[in-house]
This record gives sequence, structure tokens and C-alpha cells, in this order.
Amino acid sequence: MFFTVWDGNVLVDTVIAAWDGWRAHFARLSVKPEYRRQRIARELVERSEKLLTDRGAKRVYADILKDSPEAFDFWRSVGFTPNDVVEPYAKNIGP
Repeated sequence: MFFTVWDGNVLVDTVIAAWDGWRAHFARLSVKPEYRRQRIARELVERSEKLLTDRGAKRVYADILKDSPEAFDFWRSVGFTPNDVVEPYAKNIGP
């Protein structure tokens, strides 16, 4: 699922949410800098979580770039904690 927030014709906030039938996963939460600190991302995450739980999701993970300390602060503020269950792995598959 791809959730967006618009201000007229301006794309303000986006998040990608995947769901495998039990766990959900947020990736690429992004807010235009001039729209930050207005609770827009918080509302988008809360609404997205509601849609995911309505479909049966029991747990949700979030990808956070290690060099984004403000992102860590945001995700903690909406109830996320460091993951002690899954170790992230990555593989480059393109040229």
C-alpha cells in the first residue's frame, strides 16, 4: 500500500506499507521539510496502522536509515522501539 498526504497539488508526505498476512512493514516515510513538525507524519502513520489492523496485521516494523537521528526520534514518539526480533539483511541485485 502506498499512502500519501497532499496539500492541494503539493505532495507533502508518503509512506509505503506492506503486509504479509500477519506482520506489516513501513518503508520510506517522507515529509517535505517545510511541512515537518505539524503532526502530519504522525497522523499518516496512525491512519495507516488502523487500515493495517483492520486487515488483520498484528505487528508492524519500520525501516529507518541509520544516518537519520530525527527519524529515530519520530518513530519512538509513535511507539516504535528498536527491533530485537529481526536482523536486517540487504542484497544488491541490479547493475
